[in-house]
Amino acid sequence: MNEVRNLDDKLVCSIRSDAGIVEIVKKDCVTLLQLSLAGSIKVTNTRKTDAT
Repeated sequence: MNEVRNLDDKLVCSIRSDAGIVEIVKKDCVTLLQLSLAGSIKVTNTRKTDAT
């Protein structure tokens, strides 16, 4: 997984190039952008859950 950071060295997103997925985490929201071979983009939004 490759990390993308901004000029302030803060994490912007993570890229899983083998699966064609970009993961953006902001507070407790996780956004996954999944790229298909046909060129379409599937967007999935979920919330982090506590593992307790």
